[in-house]
Amino acid sequence: MTTLQQIIPQIFIPHLPPKRPIRSQPRTAGYAPTAAPPQHHVPYWIRYDPTLADSMMQKLQAYLPTAPGGNFPPSPRLQNYLNCLPEDLLRAGLGHLSTEETTVEFWDYCLFDRIRYAVMEIDQNDALPAEEAIRTLYDHTPDALILPLPNTPPALHYEAKSWHVFDKFAPDILTLAQHDEDGQTGTYLDMGINEEDARSIIFKLGISMICAGNPVSCFGGHKFMLFSLFRNENTLGEARYGLACSEIIDCTDNARLIIPLVTYCRRVNFTDEDDENLCH
Repeated sequence: MTTLQQIIPQIFIPHLPPKRPIRSQPRTAGYAPTAAPPQHHVPYWIRYDPTLADSMMQKLQAYLPTAPGGNFPPSPRLQNYLNCLPEDLLRAGLGHLSTEETTVEFWDYCLFDRIRYAVMEIDQNDALPAEEAIRTLYDHTPDALILPLPNTPPALHYEAKSWHVFDKFAPDILTLAQHDEDGQTGTYLDMGINEEDARSIIFKLGISMICAGNPVSCFGGHKFMLFSLFRNENTLGEARYGLACSEIIDCTDNARLIIPLVTYCRRVNFTDEDDENLCH
């Protein structure tokens, strides 16, 4: 009998829908909130953590043998979802990836349903993970805030981007995170009145994560980056939060698999200890 603890870490994306060329220049909305968030809700630093994705995969591997459903086989519904994944990838996003809408359809149709059932069966929950009702906070509306169960705190912020926009701005985010600033890895973030391009994405993600208490965020589409929060105190003893980010990962990467990674982030038993270990 093949069990969930054997199957979940091995779920991979064999191929992606083809990318359709886009004639327009890649753009992302700037960030200029009419009411500035308080300082303790604004990320003060972004840094690159090369171990972030691997750490999540290792913790998933450690968790599954102890999970309530880890030793159970997948349900017929989940097994069918997994069997149909290669075929569904050919139909997702109208058969191609171009706009942000096709990215959202790709994730909804090919990834999130499989992840929702994986989370429910691993943790033996009575209900599927849910999405929080759309809310705008400091003039930003997340694409999705994922709840492990209805009426629980959010566990994951997802921000979708078309392949065209992601390929333009994700390397800029990584450059800021890998920057050497006076011997420290990363970049100090001092939010201006109007932030543009990569910095607007960073502040939108960071402020949403801090305000909602999301330990992890996933940003992208055909490729993705993971973000987690880390906490320090300033000279007054006040908590300030920064962002740690992964490298840019292709959804077909066979070492850091997107479905197992997001399954780990969305489970209901994601604890404060997990958060601390990820955000070292």
